[in-house]
Formats: sequence, C-alpha cells, structure tokens
Amino acid sequence: MSQEVTIEQVLQKERRVEILRHELNIRSQRADAALTAVLPNFPPRFLCIRPLVRHDIVGDIAPERQRFAKICFGSYIALCVLIFLNIIAAVIGFASPQKDNAGSKSTWGTHFGVSFLYLLGIPGAFMLWYFPLYTGLAKGNSGKYTLASFGVFLAFCFSAFMAVGIFGFGGCGFLFVVAAQTDKRNSATTIVGIIVAVAWAAHAALFLYIWPKMRKCAAIDQVRSLGMDVVPAPQAGGGRPAVPAPGQHAI
Repeated sequence: MSQEVTIEQVLQKERRVEILRHELNIRSQRADAALTAVLPNFPPRFLCIRPLVRHDIVGDIAPERQRFAKICFGSYIALCVLIFLNIIAAVIGFASPQKDNAGSKSTWGTHFGVSFLYLLGIPGAFMLWYFPLYTGLAKGNSGKYTLASFGVFLAFCFSAFMAVGIFGFGGCGFLFVVAAQTDKRNSATTIVGIIVAVAWAAHAALFLYIWPKMRKCAAIDQVRSLGMDVVPAPQAGGGRPAVPAPGQHAI
C-alpha cells in the first residue's frame, strides 16, 4: 500500500513539474514577444547595416489606415529602386559611344557622377517624410504630420525634378532622353532613359494622392485630440445626412 502511495505521489509531482514547465514556457514566449514588439527591426540587417527603428504597419497602425500606410511604404521602396535605376541609366549613357558631331563627353561624366549623390535620398526620404508620416498615422502626433507635410512636398519636387531630367544634374528624365538621342549612336540610352523618366513622373504623381490622404488623417487625429469623435461624412445619394451627436465632429 505504501509503495502504491509513493508511486502516486511521484506521478503527481511529475504532473506538477510538467504544469510548471508549461507555464514557464508560456511566460518566456510572452516575454520574448513583448521584447520583440519594441526592438528595432528596420532597416533589415545587412552587412554593416543595423536596424534603427521599429516598423510594423499591422501591429502599430489602425486597420482602416493600414492600406494607406502600405501605399506610402511602397512609394518609399519605389524611390529606393528608382534611384538605383537612375544610376544605371546614367552609367549606360556615360559608357555608350557618342556620335562624331556630339558635344563634350565631360557633361556625360558630370551627369554620371552627380547621379550617385542621389543615394543620399534613400535615408533622407525615410527621415524627412516616410517615418514621420508613419509615426503620425500610428500615434496621431501633429508634429510628425507637420514634418511629413514638408517632407512630402520636397519628395514631390524631387521626383518631378528627376522626371524632367536636366542634363548634367544627374536626373535621367525626359531632357536626358533628348540629350541621348542627340549625342549617342545606339538607342540603349534612349530606351532606358524613357523607362526611368516615365517611372519618375508616375512616382511624382503618386504624391498627389498621398498628400490629401495625409491631410485628412491629420485632421481626423486633430479632432480626436480635442476629445471629439469623428462621424464619417455621408455618401453622395445616400439619403439623409448623418447629424453629429454632441461632442462629435463630421469629417
């Protein structure tokens, strides 16, 4: 009998140990998740690059704003890609053979060299407009919206400038294409230049969509900061307009 009791006690202790181990695992997983939620994860770790900020659109931004946030992030990634494509176009233009009656090749060399300076636009765009806008969407910070507004305006001007592509200033836009047709023997520079120029123009046009959406989000957050709820504006032809209740504001 005593032997049976002893075996039963051992089994009970094993079950308690198993329960404790399971609880410890759960606590450890929760602690790891909490730590991961605050650790920097962007930009991705690569060579000497280390994460500097926390970036999690799904985790940080309200569901109704996530689509807009993803569009903004896509615009930033597109800028990074376009800057590299711009350099490739400048390299092709510099390396392509010139016509006999073409102008000085030094201008093509200058254009090629200046195109590398625009690599500074990758961290610059992130700090000036994308991350302030991301933080504004996540936290409703009016100061971040102000900085983002200035940054988005500069980003639009930069993309428009690159789409124009003044020859000698590093931008492979439409004027760069004209110079390629005038100076270069083959059509490679012209074809690549047209692709890059159209892409820059489309990127500039995208900011015409981002700007009003950003201002609308800023207005909504400003209303909420005053302690008022936001009532969606009535749809056209949708019957009687919604009437804001006391303490609410239509937008």
